[in-house]
This record gives sequence, C-alpha cells and structure tokens, in this order.
Amino acid sequence: AFYSHRLFDSQYLGATYQFEDILAYPVKAQTETQAHNLFAFYTIYFKRTFSVSLSAGPQYYVARESKSPDSRSWAPAGMASIGWQAMHTNFAASYSHAVTAGGGLLGAFSSNSASASARWQLARTWIAGAGANYAINKNAVPSISLSSPGGHSVSGTVSLQHSFGQHIRWEFGYARLHQSYGSIAVISSNPDSDRAYASISYQFTRPLGR
Repeated sequence: AFYSHRLFDSQYLGATYQFEDILAYPVKAQTETQAHNLFAFYTIYFKRTFSVSLSAGPQYYVARESKSPDSRSWAPAGMASIGWQAMHTNFAASYSHAVTAGGGLLGAFSSNSASASARWQLARTWIAGAGANYAINKNAVPSISLSSPGGHSVSGTVSLQHSFGQHIRWEFGYARLHQSYGSIAVISSNPDSDRAYASISYQFTRPLGR
C-alpha cells in the first residue's frame, strides 16, 4: 500500500505498508518468515534532475521453524536513495537496513545493503547499463537451527540494449556474483558465479476506444 502527498512543487511526503511471507522447504523441515513494514518517506527534488528520498519506520517480524516456537520481534528499518537524470545519462544509488529473508538463505536476517546503477544512451538506438550491489546479512533469529550465522555478497552487472525500430528491442547482459557464507558448504566451496543473458522483446501500444 502506498500514499503520497505533494507538499510543495519539489517536496513529497507519504507512507508505505508492505507485507512479506517467505517460505523455505529444506529437507524434512520448513522455515517461514513474515514481516510487516510501515514506513514514512520524504522526497525532495533539489533540481528537476536530482532528487533525494528518505524513509524509515518500524518493522514487526515473525520467524518460525517446524516443531519450534515462533520468534517475534520489532526492529527499526529504513532506506536512503538519490537519483540523477540527464538527457542521455541517469544514475541512482541507495542504502537500506531491514530484517528480510529469502535469497537462498534460511531464516531471518538483519540486512544492510547498498546498490548503485547507471545507464548511458550511447546513440539513438543504443543504451549501456551498469550496476553494483553489496550486502551484509547477520542472523536475526539464532534460535532457528537451520539458519546460518550470515555473511556478505557483492555483485556487478553490465548490459547493452539495442532497439530495432519502434517495436523490437534486443538486450544482452552479464553478471558476476561473489558470496561469503562460511557455514554454507555449497557456497564456501564455490563462492563465485557468472550469469549471462540475452533477450528479444516486441512491444506495441494501441489506444482503447477512439
């Protein structure tokens, strides 16, 4: 749920509510993490091309493991982000702190993450992009026996996009991921992974009615 109110020409104030329910099914067990997030946010445009946004609020989460009592707690959470846009370039960066789950990890984790991305229009039909992300995850519920103490990950992505006319678009990308989780054998034995992708999309629009 999302609400935004325009205070002045360049300032916005609002609130968001988000609910997450993340399940995992390891061998002969089950873990579940539920999180209720209520954030207030404030956004200001110093220029039409440059903005800063801040959000913060309480987070209530429940972590459970099969045949074990639930663990319930409150925690503060928040995010800060900046965005800059020019005619042929845009840049965005953000930092967030929250209790989260998923991403291949069992249990609930207190996560601090930072990310940045940029896109450049090299020519009328060519766009290049790059991004980076760094995250530190610490176990928020040690009583869950299947969860790990935590660790960190860092990733980078580059992409190239080309448009053929108004409707057809081709994109190629490459991503590199490094993870450090000493208690997870399958990750510690192979901490690096590569991913490449290619896609072709066709897009068209048509007005409804006259």
